[in-house]
Amino acid sequence: ELVAVLARFFSSEIGFELIKGVRTHHLRDVLVALDFTQLKARADIPDLFAALELAPPEAMLCLRAAIHEVVFNSPVGRRELPHMQIPAPAVKLCRPPVVDVYLINHPEARVTFRDLRSTLAGKIVTLRGQAVRVSPASYLAKTLQFTCDRCDTPQTFYFTNGLYDEPESCAAPGCRSKKFTPDRDSVKCADWQRIRLQELIEDVMEDDDYDGRGQARFADIEAEGTLVNKCAPGDEITVVGIVEMRNVEQKGSALERERAASQFELVVNALSVTRQRAGDDVNRQPLSKEAEEAFRRGLPNLAAEDAHFGRVSEGWLGVEDFQKEFEEEPAMSPADLEFIVRFTEECDGEQFKQLVHSLCPVIYGQELVKAGIVLALFGGVSKKFEDDGWIPTRGSINCLVVGDPGMGKSQMLTAASKVANKGMYCCGGSGVSVAGLTAAVIKDPTTGQFTYEAGALVRSHGGVCFVDEFDKMQSEHDAFLETMEQQEVSIAKAGIVCTLPARASIVAAANPKGGQYNRSLNITDNLNMSPALLSRFDLIFILVDDADATLDEHRARHVLAPHGVGGMAQLKQAQQQLLAQYAHEDQEEEEARDREEDEYAGAYTQPQPRDDERADNQLAVRRGPTLKQRLRLDLAGADEDFAPLPVSLMRKYITYARAYCFPMLSDEAGKILQDYYVEIRARCAAGADSVPITPRQMEALIRLAEARAKVDLRETVTAEDAHDAVEIMKEGMRDVLKPGGTLRGKGGKLKKSGKAKMFVDAMKRKAQDKDSAYFTTGELYALVDDLQLHIPDVDAFIDNLNMAGEILKSGRLWKVA
Repeated sequence: ELVAVLARFFSSEIGFELIKGVRTHHLRDVLVALDFTQLKARADIPDLFAALELAPPEAMLCLRAAIHEVVFNSPVGRRELPHMQIPAPAVKLCRPPVVDVYLINHPEARVTFRDLRSTLAGKIVTLRGQAVRVSPASYLAKTLQFTCDRCDTPQTFYFTNGLYDEPESCAAPGCRSKKFTPDRDSVKCADWQRIRLQELIEDVMEDDDYDGRGQARFADIEAEGTLVNKCAPGDEITVVGIVEMRNVEQKGSALERERAASQFELVVNALSVTRQRAGDDVNRQPLSKEAEEAFRRGLPNLAAEDAHFGRVSEGWLGVEDFQKEFEEEPAMSPADLEFIVRFTEECDGEQFKQLVHSLCPVIYGQELVKAGIVLALFGGVSKKFEDDGWIPTRGSINCLVVGDPGMGKSQMLTAASKVANKGMYCCGGSGVSVAGLTAAVIKDPTTGQFTYEAGALVRSHGGVCFVDEFDKMQSEHDAFLETMEQQEVSIAKAGIVCTLPARASIVAAANPKGGQYNRSLNITDNLNMSPALLSRFDLIFILVDDADATLDEHRARHVLAPHGVGGMAQLKQAQQQLLAQYAHEDQEEEEARDREEDEYAGAYTQPQPRDDERADNQLAVRRGPTLKQRLRLDLAGADEDFAPLPVSLMRKYITYARAYCFPMLSDEAGKILQDYYVEIRARCAAGADSVPITPRQMEALIRLAEARAKVDLRETVTAEDAHDAVEIMKEGMRDVLKPGGTLRGKGGKLKKSGKAKMFVDAMKRKAQDKDSAYFTTGELYALVDDLQLHIPDVDAFIDNLNMAGEILKSGRLWKVA
């Protein structure tokens, strides 16, 4: 009766709209995705929804039978779906096609992993998580024919959950034989696969009872038929299925098998597996007039609304044959879109400042370091075209933060992992291995076959992987080389040879050797990393905790303010003093840096530009305040009422920009990036760096500029974006390309450059003139003044040379090594 009612409904105009997307699979099976929300809104069939609630397997069989009847045996099916019909001569020769119904978009059945218990057995549930293990596709026996040994009567036996069994007795009248011979050629199987699903980090944090503790929860999913191979390890999927209890199979002694007979496991038998987030566009209300007006003015939006408003994409989306890196579109509600519109209009070009200070707001200062991490969250544009000869270029930005202990590196990484569209956080040490980072080859406990389980890098595909204590995992550094450039992980173990996608940004934090950064050594020796690994980082920030009485006093007040009597008022006053001190130090540091660059300008020469190039070169000169000055908060003035963005809204904005914004580089921006790259290459040729400058740095500049344009949702990278990218790169390269100091070159030998070379050479000449190799501290001070080196801390300069082995101390005297 229910099948007949459903057949009449699906034959009607409103019902047929739900199944007209029926399609074939492997030229034989027929499948259709049935939206539960639309079905409930259109169908007034209480018996169906009661059956789905109380007896889901029987209800799904009724749905399959009704849809099969409508598609193949009804007039509307023959008229609207002629390509699905079976020719008349073949009807009697082939078996009827099997119809698989995918039940999708069932928000009423949404449950968390913590609520997945035995009380839900026999119920339909919706789970959202990340596939960490996918077993190889195998074959599950469904039916087998047995022949009675006494009367030769054939009997078809249906297996439960694929477990082999035999009939209890013969079905023939008068025969009660219990001995049978299986006809193994008559077996009918179905494709079968088991998926290990882990709950998402954002879902865990949104739990009201989450206290920051506890291990990740898992669920086992069983997929059959056309649902096999619908996902890969690392994919975020939504599963709608029926909860079942299965007896645990145990191999071993008789005692172990007896104990396992009373143990059961909870399994979800999948009805649909989709790689899209839960929550479709079904129940969404239309956008407000303000949002529609903003979209008409050019704010990047969904493809459907671009077509509705007649917008033309000016970025890479407007280029023929351009393919997006990820085709899956995130679920954005009208409230999310309206937030993006209002945030863009209210900030009016200051989105970058708002996002930078919303990232870990408890850490004050370090604006450019936060800016680099924010750009890594947005990422650049991955260029991929339909041309087979085109090699895709990565758009992910890799960032490394090196610094002394207590500089807030771990806090910034933890905060960034919470706002990333897809973030995976891991901490180096004994708890991290190469297999845990890439992929582990394991034996599937159910099938006994070897399969792989995705590691942190593979599971971060399409997002960002945050690695803390990067210096504690030296044996695992080789695992990052392929991922950071080729954006994939290769496996060749236990007969499994495959390549897994791992297009993820790497944001790492590390402490220098010995606990303190040694300025007399380069970054390679401070971290004990290979140049090949360091060159794969687009940004390298070095944070040094220098002793400063005034700054330490302001920091102490800032730390003590929340514990004092004044409360928030005292905290705000401490923040204003701290930011004012940072601004004062930035000004002094900028002036000192300009003097050093002017002095070092003679270390290499560049060809003089022609008259027609002088105007273009003026683009490389930034006019107005620098990026650091524009990012600095003014809590006593315009930013008095500043409030950081909530984590959820910041994540929505980043997700939107990554999915729908693909800016293209302008000629002006390209000229600025080219000039800076030529400059740092020339400094590299003059021997002033410890990290090799390669074309990767040019690609890094392009990615940074594209990410900067993404922050403002622009489709063109402007000259201002290029200036910001150059300034952030300069901040990262400030100590790496520092003119002074002694640096270690190839083969571990020390090489002198800049002021250090001038000073040591002057000591050698002076020693020959006075026929004495020893110098007093006063003579070294006088030598620095004679050379006009403009070194603010001569004692530290001399100590660095001593630690580097360039000069030696003998009592109270000094001499050249």
